[in-house]
Parts: sequence; C-alpha cells; structure tokens
Amino acid sequence: MLYYKSPLTYFPARIGKAAVTYKNGLYVLSYDNKRWMGYDTNTGLQVSEFSIELDLAHGHCVTSGLGLGIIQTLLAENDKVTKVSVYEKNKDIIDLFYEIIEKNSVDISKIEIHNFDADLIEGISCDCMFLDHFEHEPEQEVISRVRNISLKNSATVLWYWPAASHYITYCLSNTKDIDNSSYQIWKDKTGINFLPTQLTETHITDLLELREKYLKLIPKYNNSKITIT
Repeated sequence: MLYYKSPLTYFPARIGKAAVTYKNGLYVLSYDNKRWMGYDTNTGLQVSEFSIELDLAHGHCVTSGLGLGIIQTLLAENDKVTKVSVYEKNKDIIDLFYEIIEKNSVDISKIEIHNFDADLIEGISCDCMFLDHFEHEPEQEVISRVRNISLKNSATVLWYWPAASHYITYCLSNTKDIDNSSYQIWKDKTGINFLPTQLTETHITDLLELREKYLKLIPKYNNSKITIT
C-alpha cells in the first residue's frame, strides 16, 4: 500500500460547532463535541485508506463529507482530475476548512464546495463518486444509503468509505480469499451501482495489507484458515 499524507498542515481551531484539536501527533475533527475523524501525522494511516479512490480518480470527482479536506486536496493535486465537487451539510465544517486553507499554500481552484446533504443529491453525472459522510452507522445502513445515492445519480465508477472494511469483513466472515471472485459476490450483494467491475492487482494488494491490520484488531479472526492466492 502506498503511503499517503494530507497536503495540508493542521492546527487547533474552532468555528461554531466544528473544532480541530491536537494531541501526540493526532489531529481530531469534532462537530458538536462528537468526534468525526482523526489524522495521525505519525503514520498517515487514515489517508492510506483512500488508496483505492486515489487510484481510480479521474475527470470530475464528486465527494461527500468534507472532513479535514484530505481526499479533496489529494484529488485536486492529481493531474487526471479536472474538478472536485464536495457535498457537506454543515456550514461550520466548511468555514473551518477555509480557515485551514488560509494558512496553507495549497491550490484549491479545482475544488467546489456545496453546503448540501449528500444523501439528498440527485441527477448528478460525473466520472467518479467517492462517498465518505458516514461515521458510526451500522454497515447495512451505510450500504443502503450509498445504494440510494447510486440509484439517483450517475457515475463511471463509485467507491465509498468504508467499502474496503465491509468487503474485508465479508471475506473474513465467510472464509473467502480477497480476489475478484469474492469481490463480485460481495459487490452484487450490496446492490450498489457503479462499483468497479473488478479489482486491479494494486487494489487487491492494498486490501490484503488492510486485512492484516484488521486481523490484529479483531482477535476472533486470528484463527481463521484463510488462504490468499
């Protein structure tokens, strides 16, 4: 898995209900005193979870959930990407992002931010749709919401956070290899339109690395007999 880091330098800040705090190398974005996401400057692991999106990215990319603006600024730096649309429903998050941008020399001319609920978007046509406005919702709720968005819009390819986690968990739970055979079964089960037709060798390598991290986090799977080919 490639190592990625955010193009932005962060600092503690607060606007309305949105805040960025810092401790021991970890920046945490919270909204209304609830943690939304973190960015570990020591490991950059949170950014590495975007590896599939960054590999697929091209043309007009629609994203949801602005967060700390990590994937949006990475996409904007990609020469294959012509435009980055962001749907973020909380104005304070947007204003906080602009405050961070003011103290960074990052070109955001490709980025267009809409203060709008991503679950309500419809009639959009784009090259890539990368959805990431979920946090603690159950897996089936996330899949249902992504499915609904995919039915109301059109994209050449779609991926969402945490699709990698959902697919890996499916493989672990069903003692299946991480490969295109199991991916096709999982993809069909989700009913989500525009997911990649198949995984590339790079995607599979990235997913295998994430799987190893999950195995360390989920002890009950450590004794599973999973053969990777």
